[in-house]
Amino acid sequence: ISLRKLAMAAALALVSRIGFKSFDIVTKQFRTSQGTLMSCLEDDDITTRRISCRVLTKIFDFVSQATSQRLSYEQINDLYPKLLKRLDDSDDEIRKESCFMLIKFWSAAEKTSFFHETCMVYTFDVLLLHLDDPSIEIQRAVFEALRSSCKLHPKLLTQKAAESRGKHRSPEFCDELVRLSSSMIVVEKKKSKKSRVMS
Repeated sequence: ISLRKLAMAAALALVSRIGFKSFDIVTKQFRTSQGTLMSCLEDDDITTRRISCRVLTKIFDFVSQATSQRLSYEQINDLYPKLLKRLDDSDDEIRKESCFMLIKFWSAAEKTSFFHETCMVYTFDVLLLHLDDPSIEIQRAVFEALRSSCKLHPKLLTQKAAESRGKHRSPEFCDELVRLSSSMIVVEKKKSKKSRVMS
């Protein structure tokens, strides 16, 4: 058994069963161990990659609950292409796990604006490609990731999903994403109008 696999198994036990005294501690710890964790996420061993994915999912969940020092702009830019890469993994379980990991990732930034348009164009392109996967389980997991990311850039997702529907063997998920993101745009416009009136 590799040392990396043992280390990730121990880390998973720590974050799942023991937790941390403070969510802010998790954020600080992740900053120092980010490189190692991302390296393990790309390990040649399937089990190491799978456990690493679960560890990162739990860490992002903790970070999203921190009162300060969540993921920085620089961290977002470094992380998102590497996290999305796991959607191309040879193991379907890892591909599904990576969708749960992304859902937690969306909530872990200091500011949602750190998920800028360039980041989300690439993200939506990758996710929408995998939304047409032959496996319905993968499709559902990817859909949940897309639905969760809708709040980050609803206008862009509406456009991308509409463009993709004709390329998919089954467009239902794309149609649902267009409906969800379009309704979110309407809500945002109402909030913006209300705030202008009140000011």
